[in-house]
Amino acid sequence: MDIRKKSLLIFLVAICFQNVKSEENSKYFSENLKIKNKTNTSIYVATYYQKNFFGFECERSSIRRLVEPYSSVFLQRPSFELLKDRLILFSVNKKDLKRNLNRSNFEEISNIEIGTESGDKFYLLFKNSILQGYNSLEWGIIKPISDMLQQVYDPMIDSVVDFLVQNDYSNKTVSVRSGFDVPAEEKEFLKYRGSFVKKKLETLLNLNLSEDQVPNIAFCFSGGGYRAMIGTLGAMLGADKMGLLDCATYTVGLSGSTWLLSPWISMAKSISKYRDILRKKVQVDITYKPIDLSLITESLLLKILLNQDLSLVDLYGSILADDLLEHFGEDRQRVHFSDFATSLKNGRRPLPICTAAEVTYDEQDWIEFTPYEVGSVGLRTFVPTWAFGREFFNGWSRNFAPEQSLGFLMGIWGSAFTASLAEAVEQLRLRMITRDFWDVAQYITEYPPIGDLRVSPAKVCNFMYGLKDSPMSNVQELTLVDAGVDFNLPFPPLLRDERNIDIIIACDYSLPVKNGKSLRQAEEYANRNNLKFPKINYENIEENVISVFKDESDLSVPVVIYLPLIKNDKFDSSFNPSESDFCGTLNFEYENNEFDLLSGLTEFNLLSAKDRILDVIREVIRTRS
Repeated sequence: MDIRKKSLLIFLVAICFQNVKSEENSKYFSENLKIKNKTNTSIYVATYYQKNFFGFECERSSIRRLVEPYSSVFLQRPSFELLKDRLILFSVNKKDLKRNLNRSNFEEISNIEIGTESGDKFYLLFKNSILQGYNSLEWGIIKPISDMLQQVYDPMIDSVVDFLVQNDYSNKTVSVRSGFDVPAEEKEFLKYRGSFVKKKLETLLNLNLSEDQVPNIAFCFSGGGYRAMIGTLGAMLGADKMGLLDCATYTVGLSGSTWLLSPWISMAKSISKYRDILRKKVQVDITYKPIDLSLITESLLLKILLNQDLSLVDLYGSILADDLLEHFGEDRQRVHFSDFATSLKNGRRPLPICTAAEVTYDEQDWIEFTPYEVGSVGLRTFVPTWAFGREFFNGWSRNFAPEQSLGFLMGIWGSAFTASLAEAVEQLRLRMITRDFWDVAQYITEYPPIGDLRVSPAKVCNFMYGLKDSPMSNVQELTLVDAGVDFNLPFPPLLRDERNIDIIIACDYSLPVKNGKSLRQAEEYANRNNLKFPKINYENIEENVISVFKDESDLSVPVVIYLPLIKNDKFDSSFNPSESDFCGTLNFEYENNEFDLLSGLTEFNLLSAKDRILDVIREVIRTRS
């Protein structure tokens, strides 16, 4: 199928899927199971218990029932038993459904789980000549596709359906968490990270510390496109060389800096090794590079099948993932932020927090993303990261949609734009040099119902919808954009009292940095929300490589160390980022010498501030003695 036909197919599917919804949660607890045979063959069915921790042995728990072609039968769901899974097994051969099955017998027979969360209706269908079973959610996806395509096999659609059925949380419901505390997973991480930081600080400062003396240090990186991404890399290289990176508990990013934090965390490589990888990647403008259209199309189709909104952010995020997550190979469009929770368990890397702004109302609400949770900073309402984007009502998930891809999240975090799809594509036309990408984008936007839609802001189902006493209770969708629309330094997640941050190292890669605009806006935000923040002296702040601000009268107020992106003659007297064209926010291509200048400057500036930073840490330790 050529790319134009496939693109048109995808959007036709999108139109047809406007009314595809999963069943209400109340139906997921019926004990009467209805099994529908959607084939022209008679099929035998029976319920079984499987010993889920001790092998594949199965024991039949019902009589065998015959389901005639295009008819249905009812079975009783087996009662719950500890350490046993409940299944329906089905076959065209009655003798296959023996009372007891060993592993070899079991693996040759089709089956489907029938726990209470799987629903009360099940469908049997031949797929590629293999008998398969589907629950209500899966059937709601498969049947419309099958009807629309008249059962024409398309490997891409088949792959997407398999992913929906097989994802780790495909049958797991979840509730919203409200409150001021951090989640249990973050507390567990902090135990391991605290022990790791203590040892590293003792080595760095040549001190013996008690647990109570160890300060909570966080890096706060601004936005600014590839400039912020490369600037963040340089600062982290400098922090790594001086031993400070191992002493930080959190790294918080906004917009372009998140494009450094999330890929780096995903690679499990040192920051110095990641430097070499990123240096090669940015030599060619991301919009000039060939892209894998099949993987990108598949990622968009996944959201269409779930009746989730599509926006330019989806396309934008897919392109970012295609390049920055290339090390995941064919799976790069299916990488998820929660995947990194496992690698963080040992506490050897700081916890990444990425940010966006919710703009349904005039007052922006900051949304924070960790591998554990996504939630509202101001409203203190959170859901597990793997459930973000699902439909919720009154605090409970209503469907089983898989986790939003990391590519889509990176698109949200760096989506500082708004326009109709047609307008946005036209504005970016000169940058979209890849021929087949431009053909698809232009072809899609020529269809009026699509091209006229203002779909640039990312929209996801609101997990606070229907939640009693929430100001967002009546809002069905969250509109999420780059948090830089509020201000360009992601302080809000670090100002939560429950995180108890002692030192915030704010690396500001905004241009220009005159009068510390982003820092000033962060201070205003803190004052507006009665959050602890030191008084800032803005006089000549843009002329100093490092500025330190603390509250002498209240030691619970975090110390803010501010490092703006400014020229440093001791590094290179000819390089001024404010006057260099390649440091522009819309530049997506850095030659090696340009990359070395920018990353080298931010690394040099942080290293040159080493003594001052260590003095601040020692002083905080003394106050905690």
